[in-house]
Amino acid sequence: LASDNGNSETARTVSTPGYTVELRLENQLVMMIGGGKIAMRKLPDLLATGAKICMIDPAPLTGMPQHPQLTHHQRCYIPTDINSARLVFAATNDAQVNARIAEDAAARGILCCRVDSADCSDFITPARLQRPPLSFTISTGGESPAMASILRDLLAKKIPPVWQTATELAA
Repeated sequence: LASDNGNSETARTVSTPGYTVELRLENQLVMMIGGGKIAMRKLPDLLATGAKICMIDPAPLTGMPQHPQLTHHQRCYIPTDINSARLVFAATNDAQVNARIAEDAAARGILCCRVDSADCSDFITPARLQRPPLSFTISTGGESPAMASILRDLLAKKIPPVWQTATELAA
């Protein structure tokens, strides 16, 4: 920890907490600018919402799932790419491009997640455990996505899939 060095001025401060929501994205356009590991990791949950996902990346995307709601344009980002988007993910490996995407989204009133900077994002995506109809999210406010994933995995061991049946019986 930064505070362990005895210099209190370098200690990290807790970021302002976010407001957790569950977005209904069915048939809404979600732009994923960049097609690296983080972008690919977000795809299954986004596809499960029924969103229309458009990926922009100049490289061919190996390992991209085939899905009728998913398209890939093999080219660089241009600002008009996000004009009709409900959400934008700036997921390139270039901080300057991600910053430009976030600025373009802000100018259009579109929420943007910069995968390289939680502090410069309008939203973050917490680790999520699904036990339909139950949904659990764990967030560190973007400070440590790895820790949120570890905690989600621990929670998964404590809340087995049988909770779906229990929830239906309790209704």
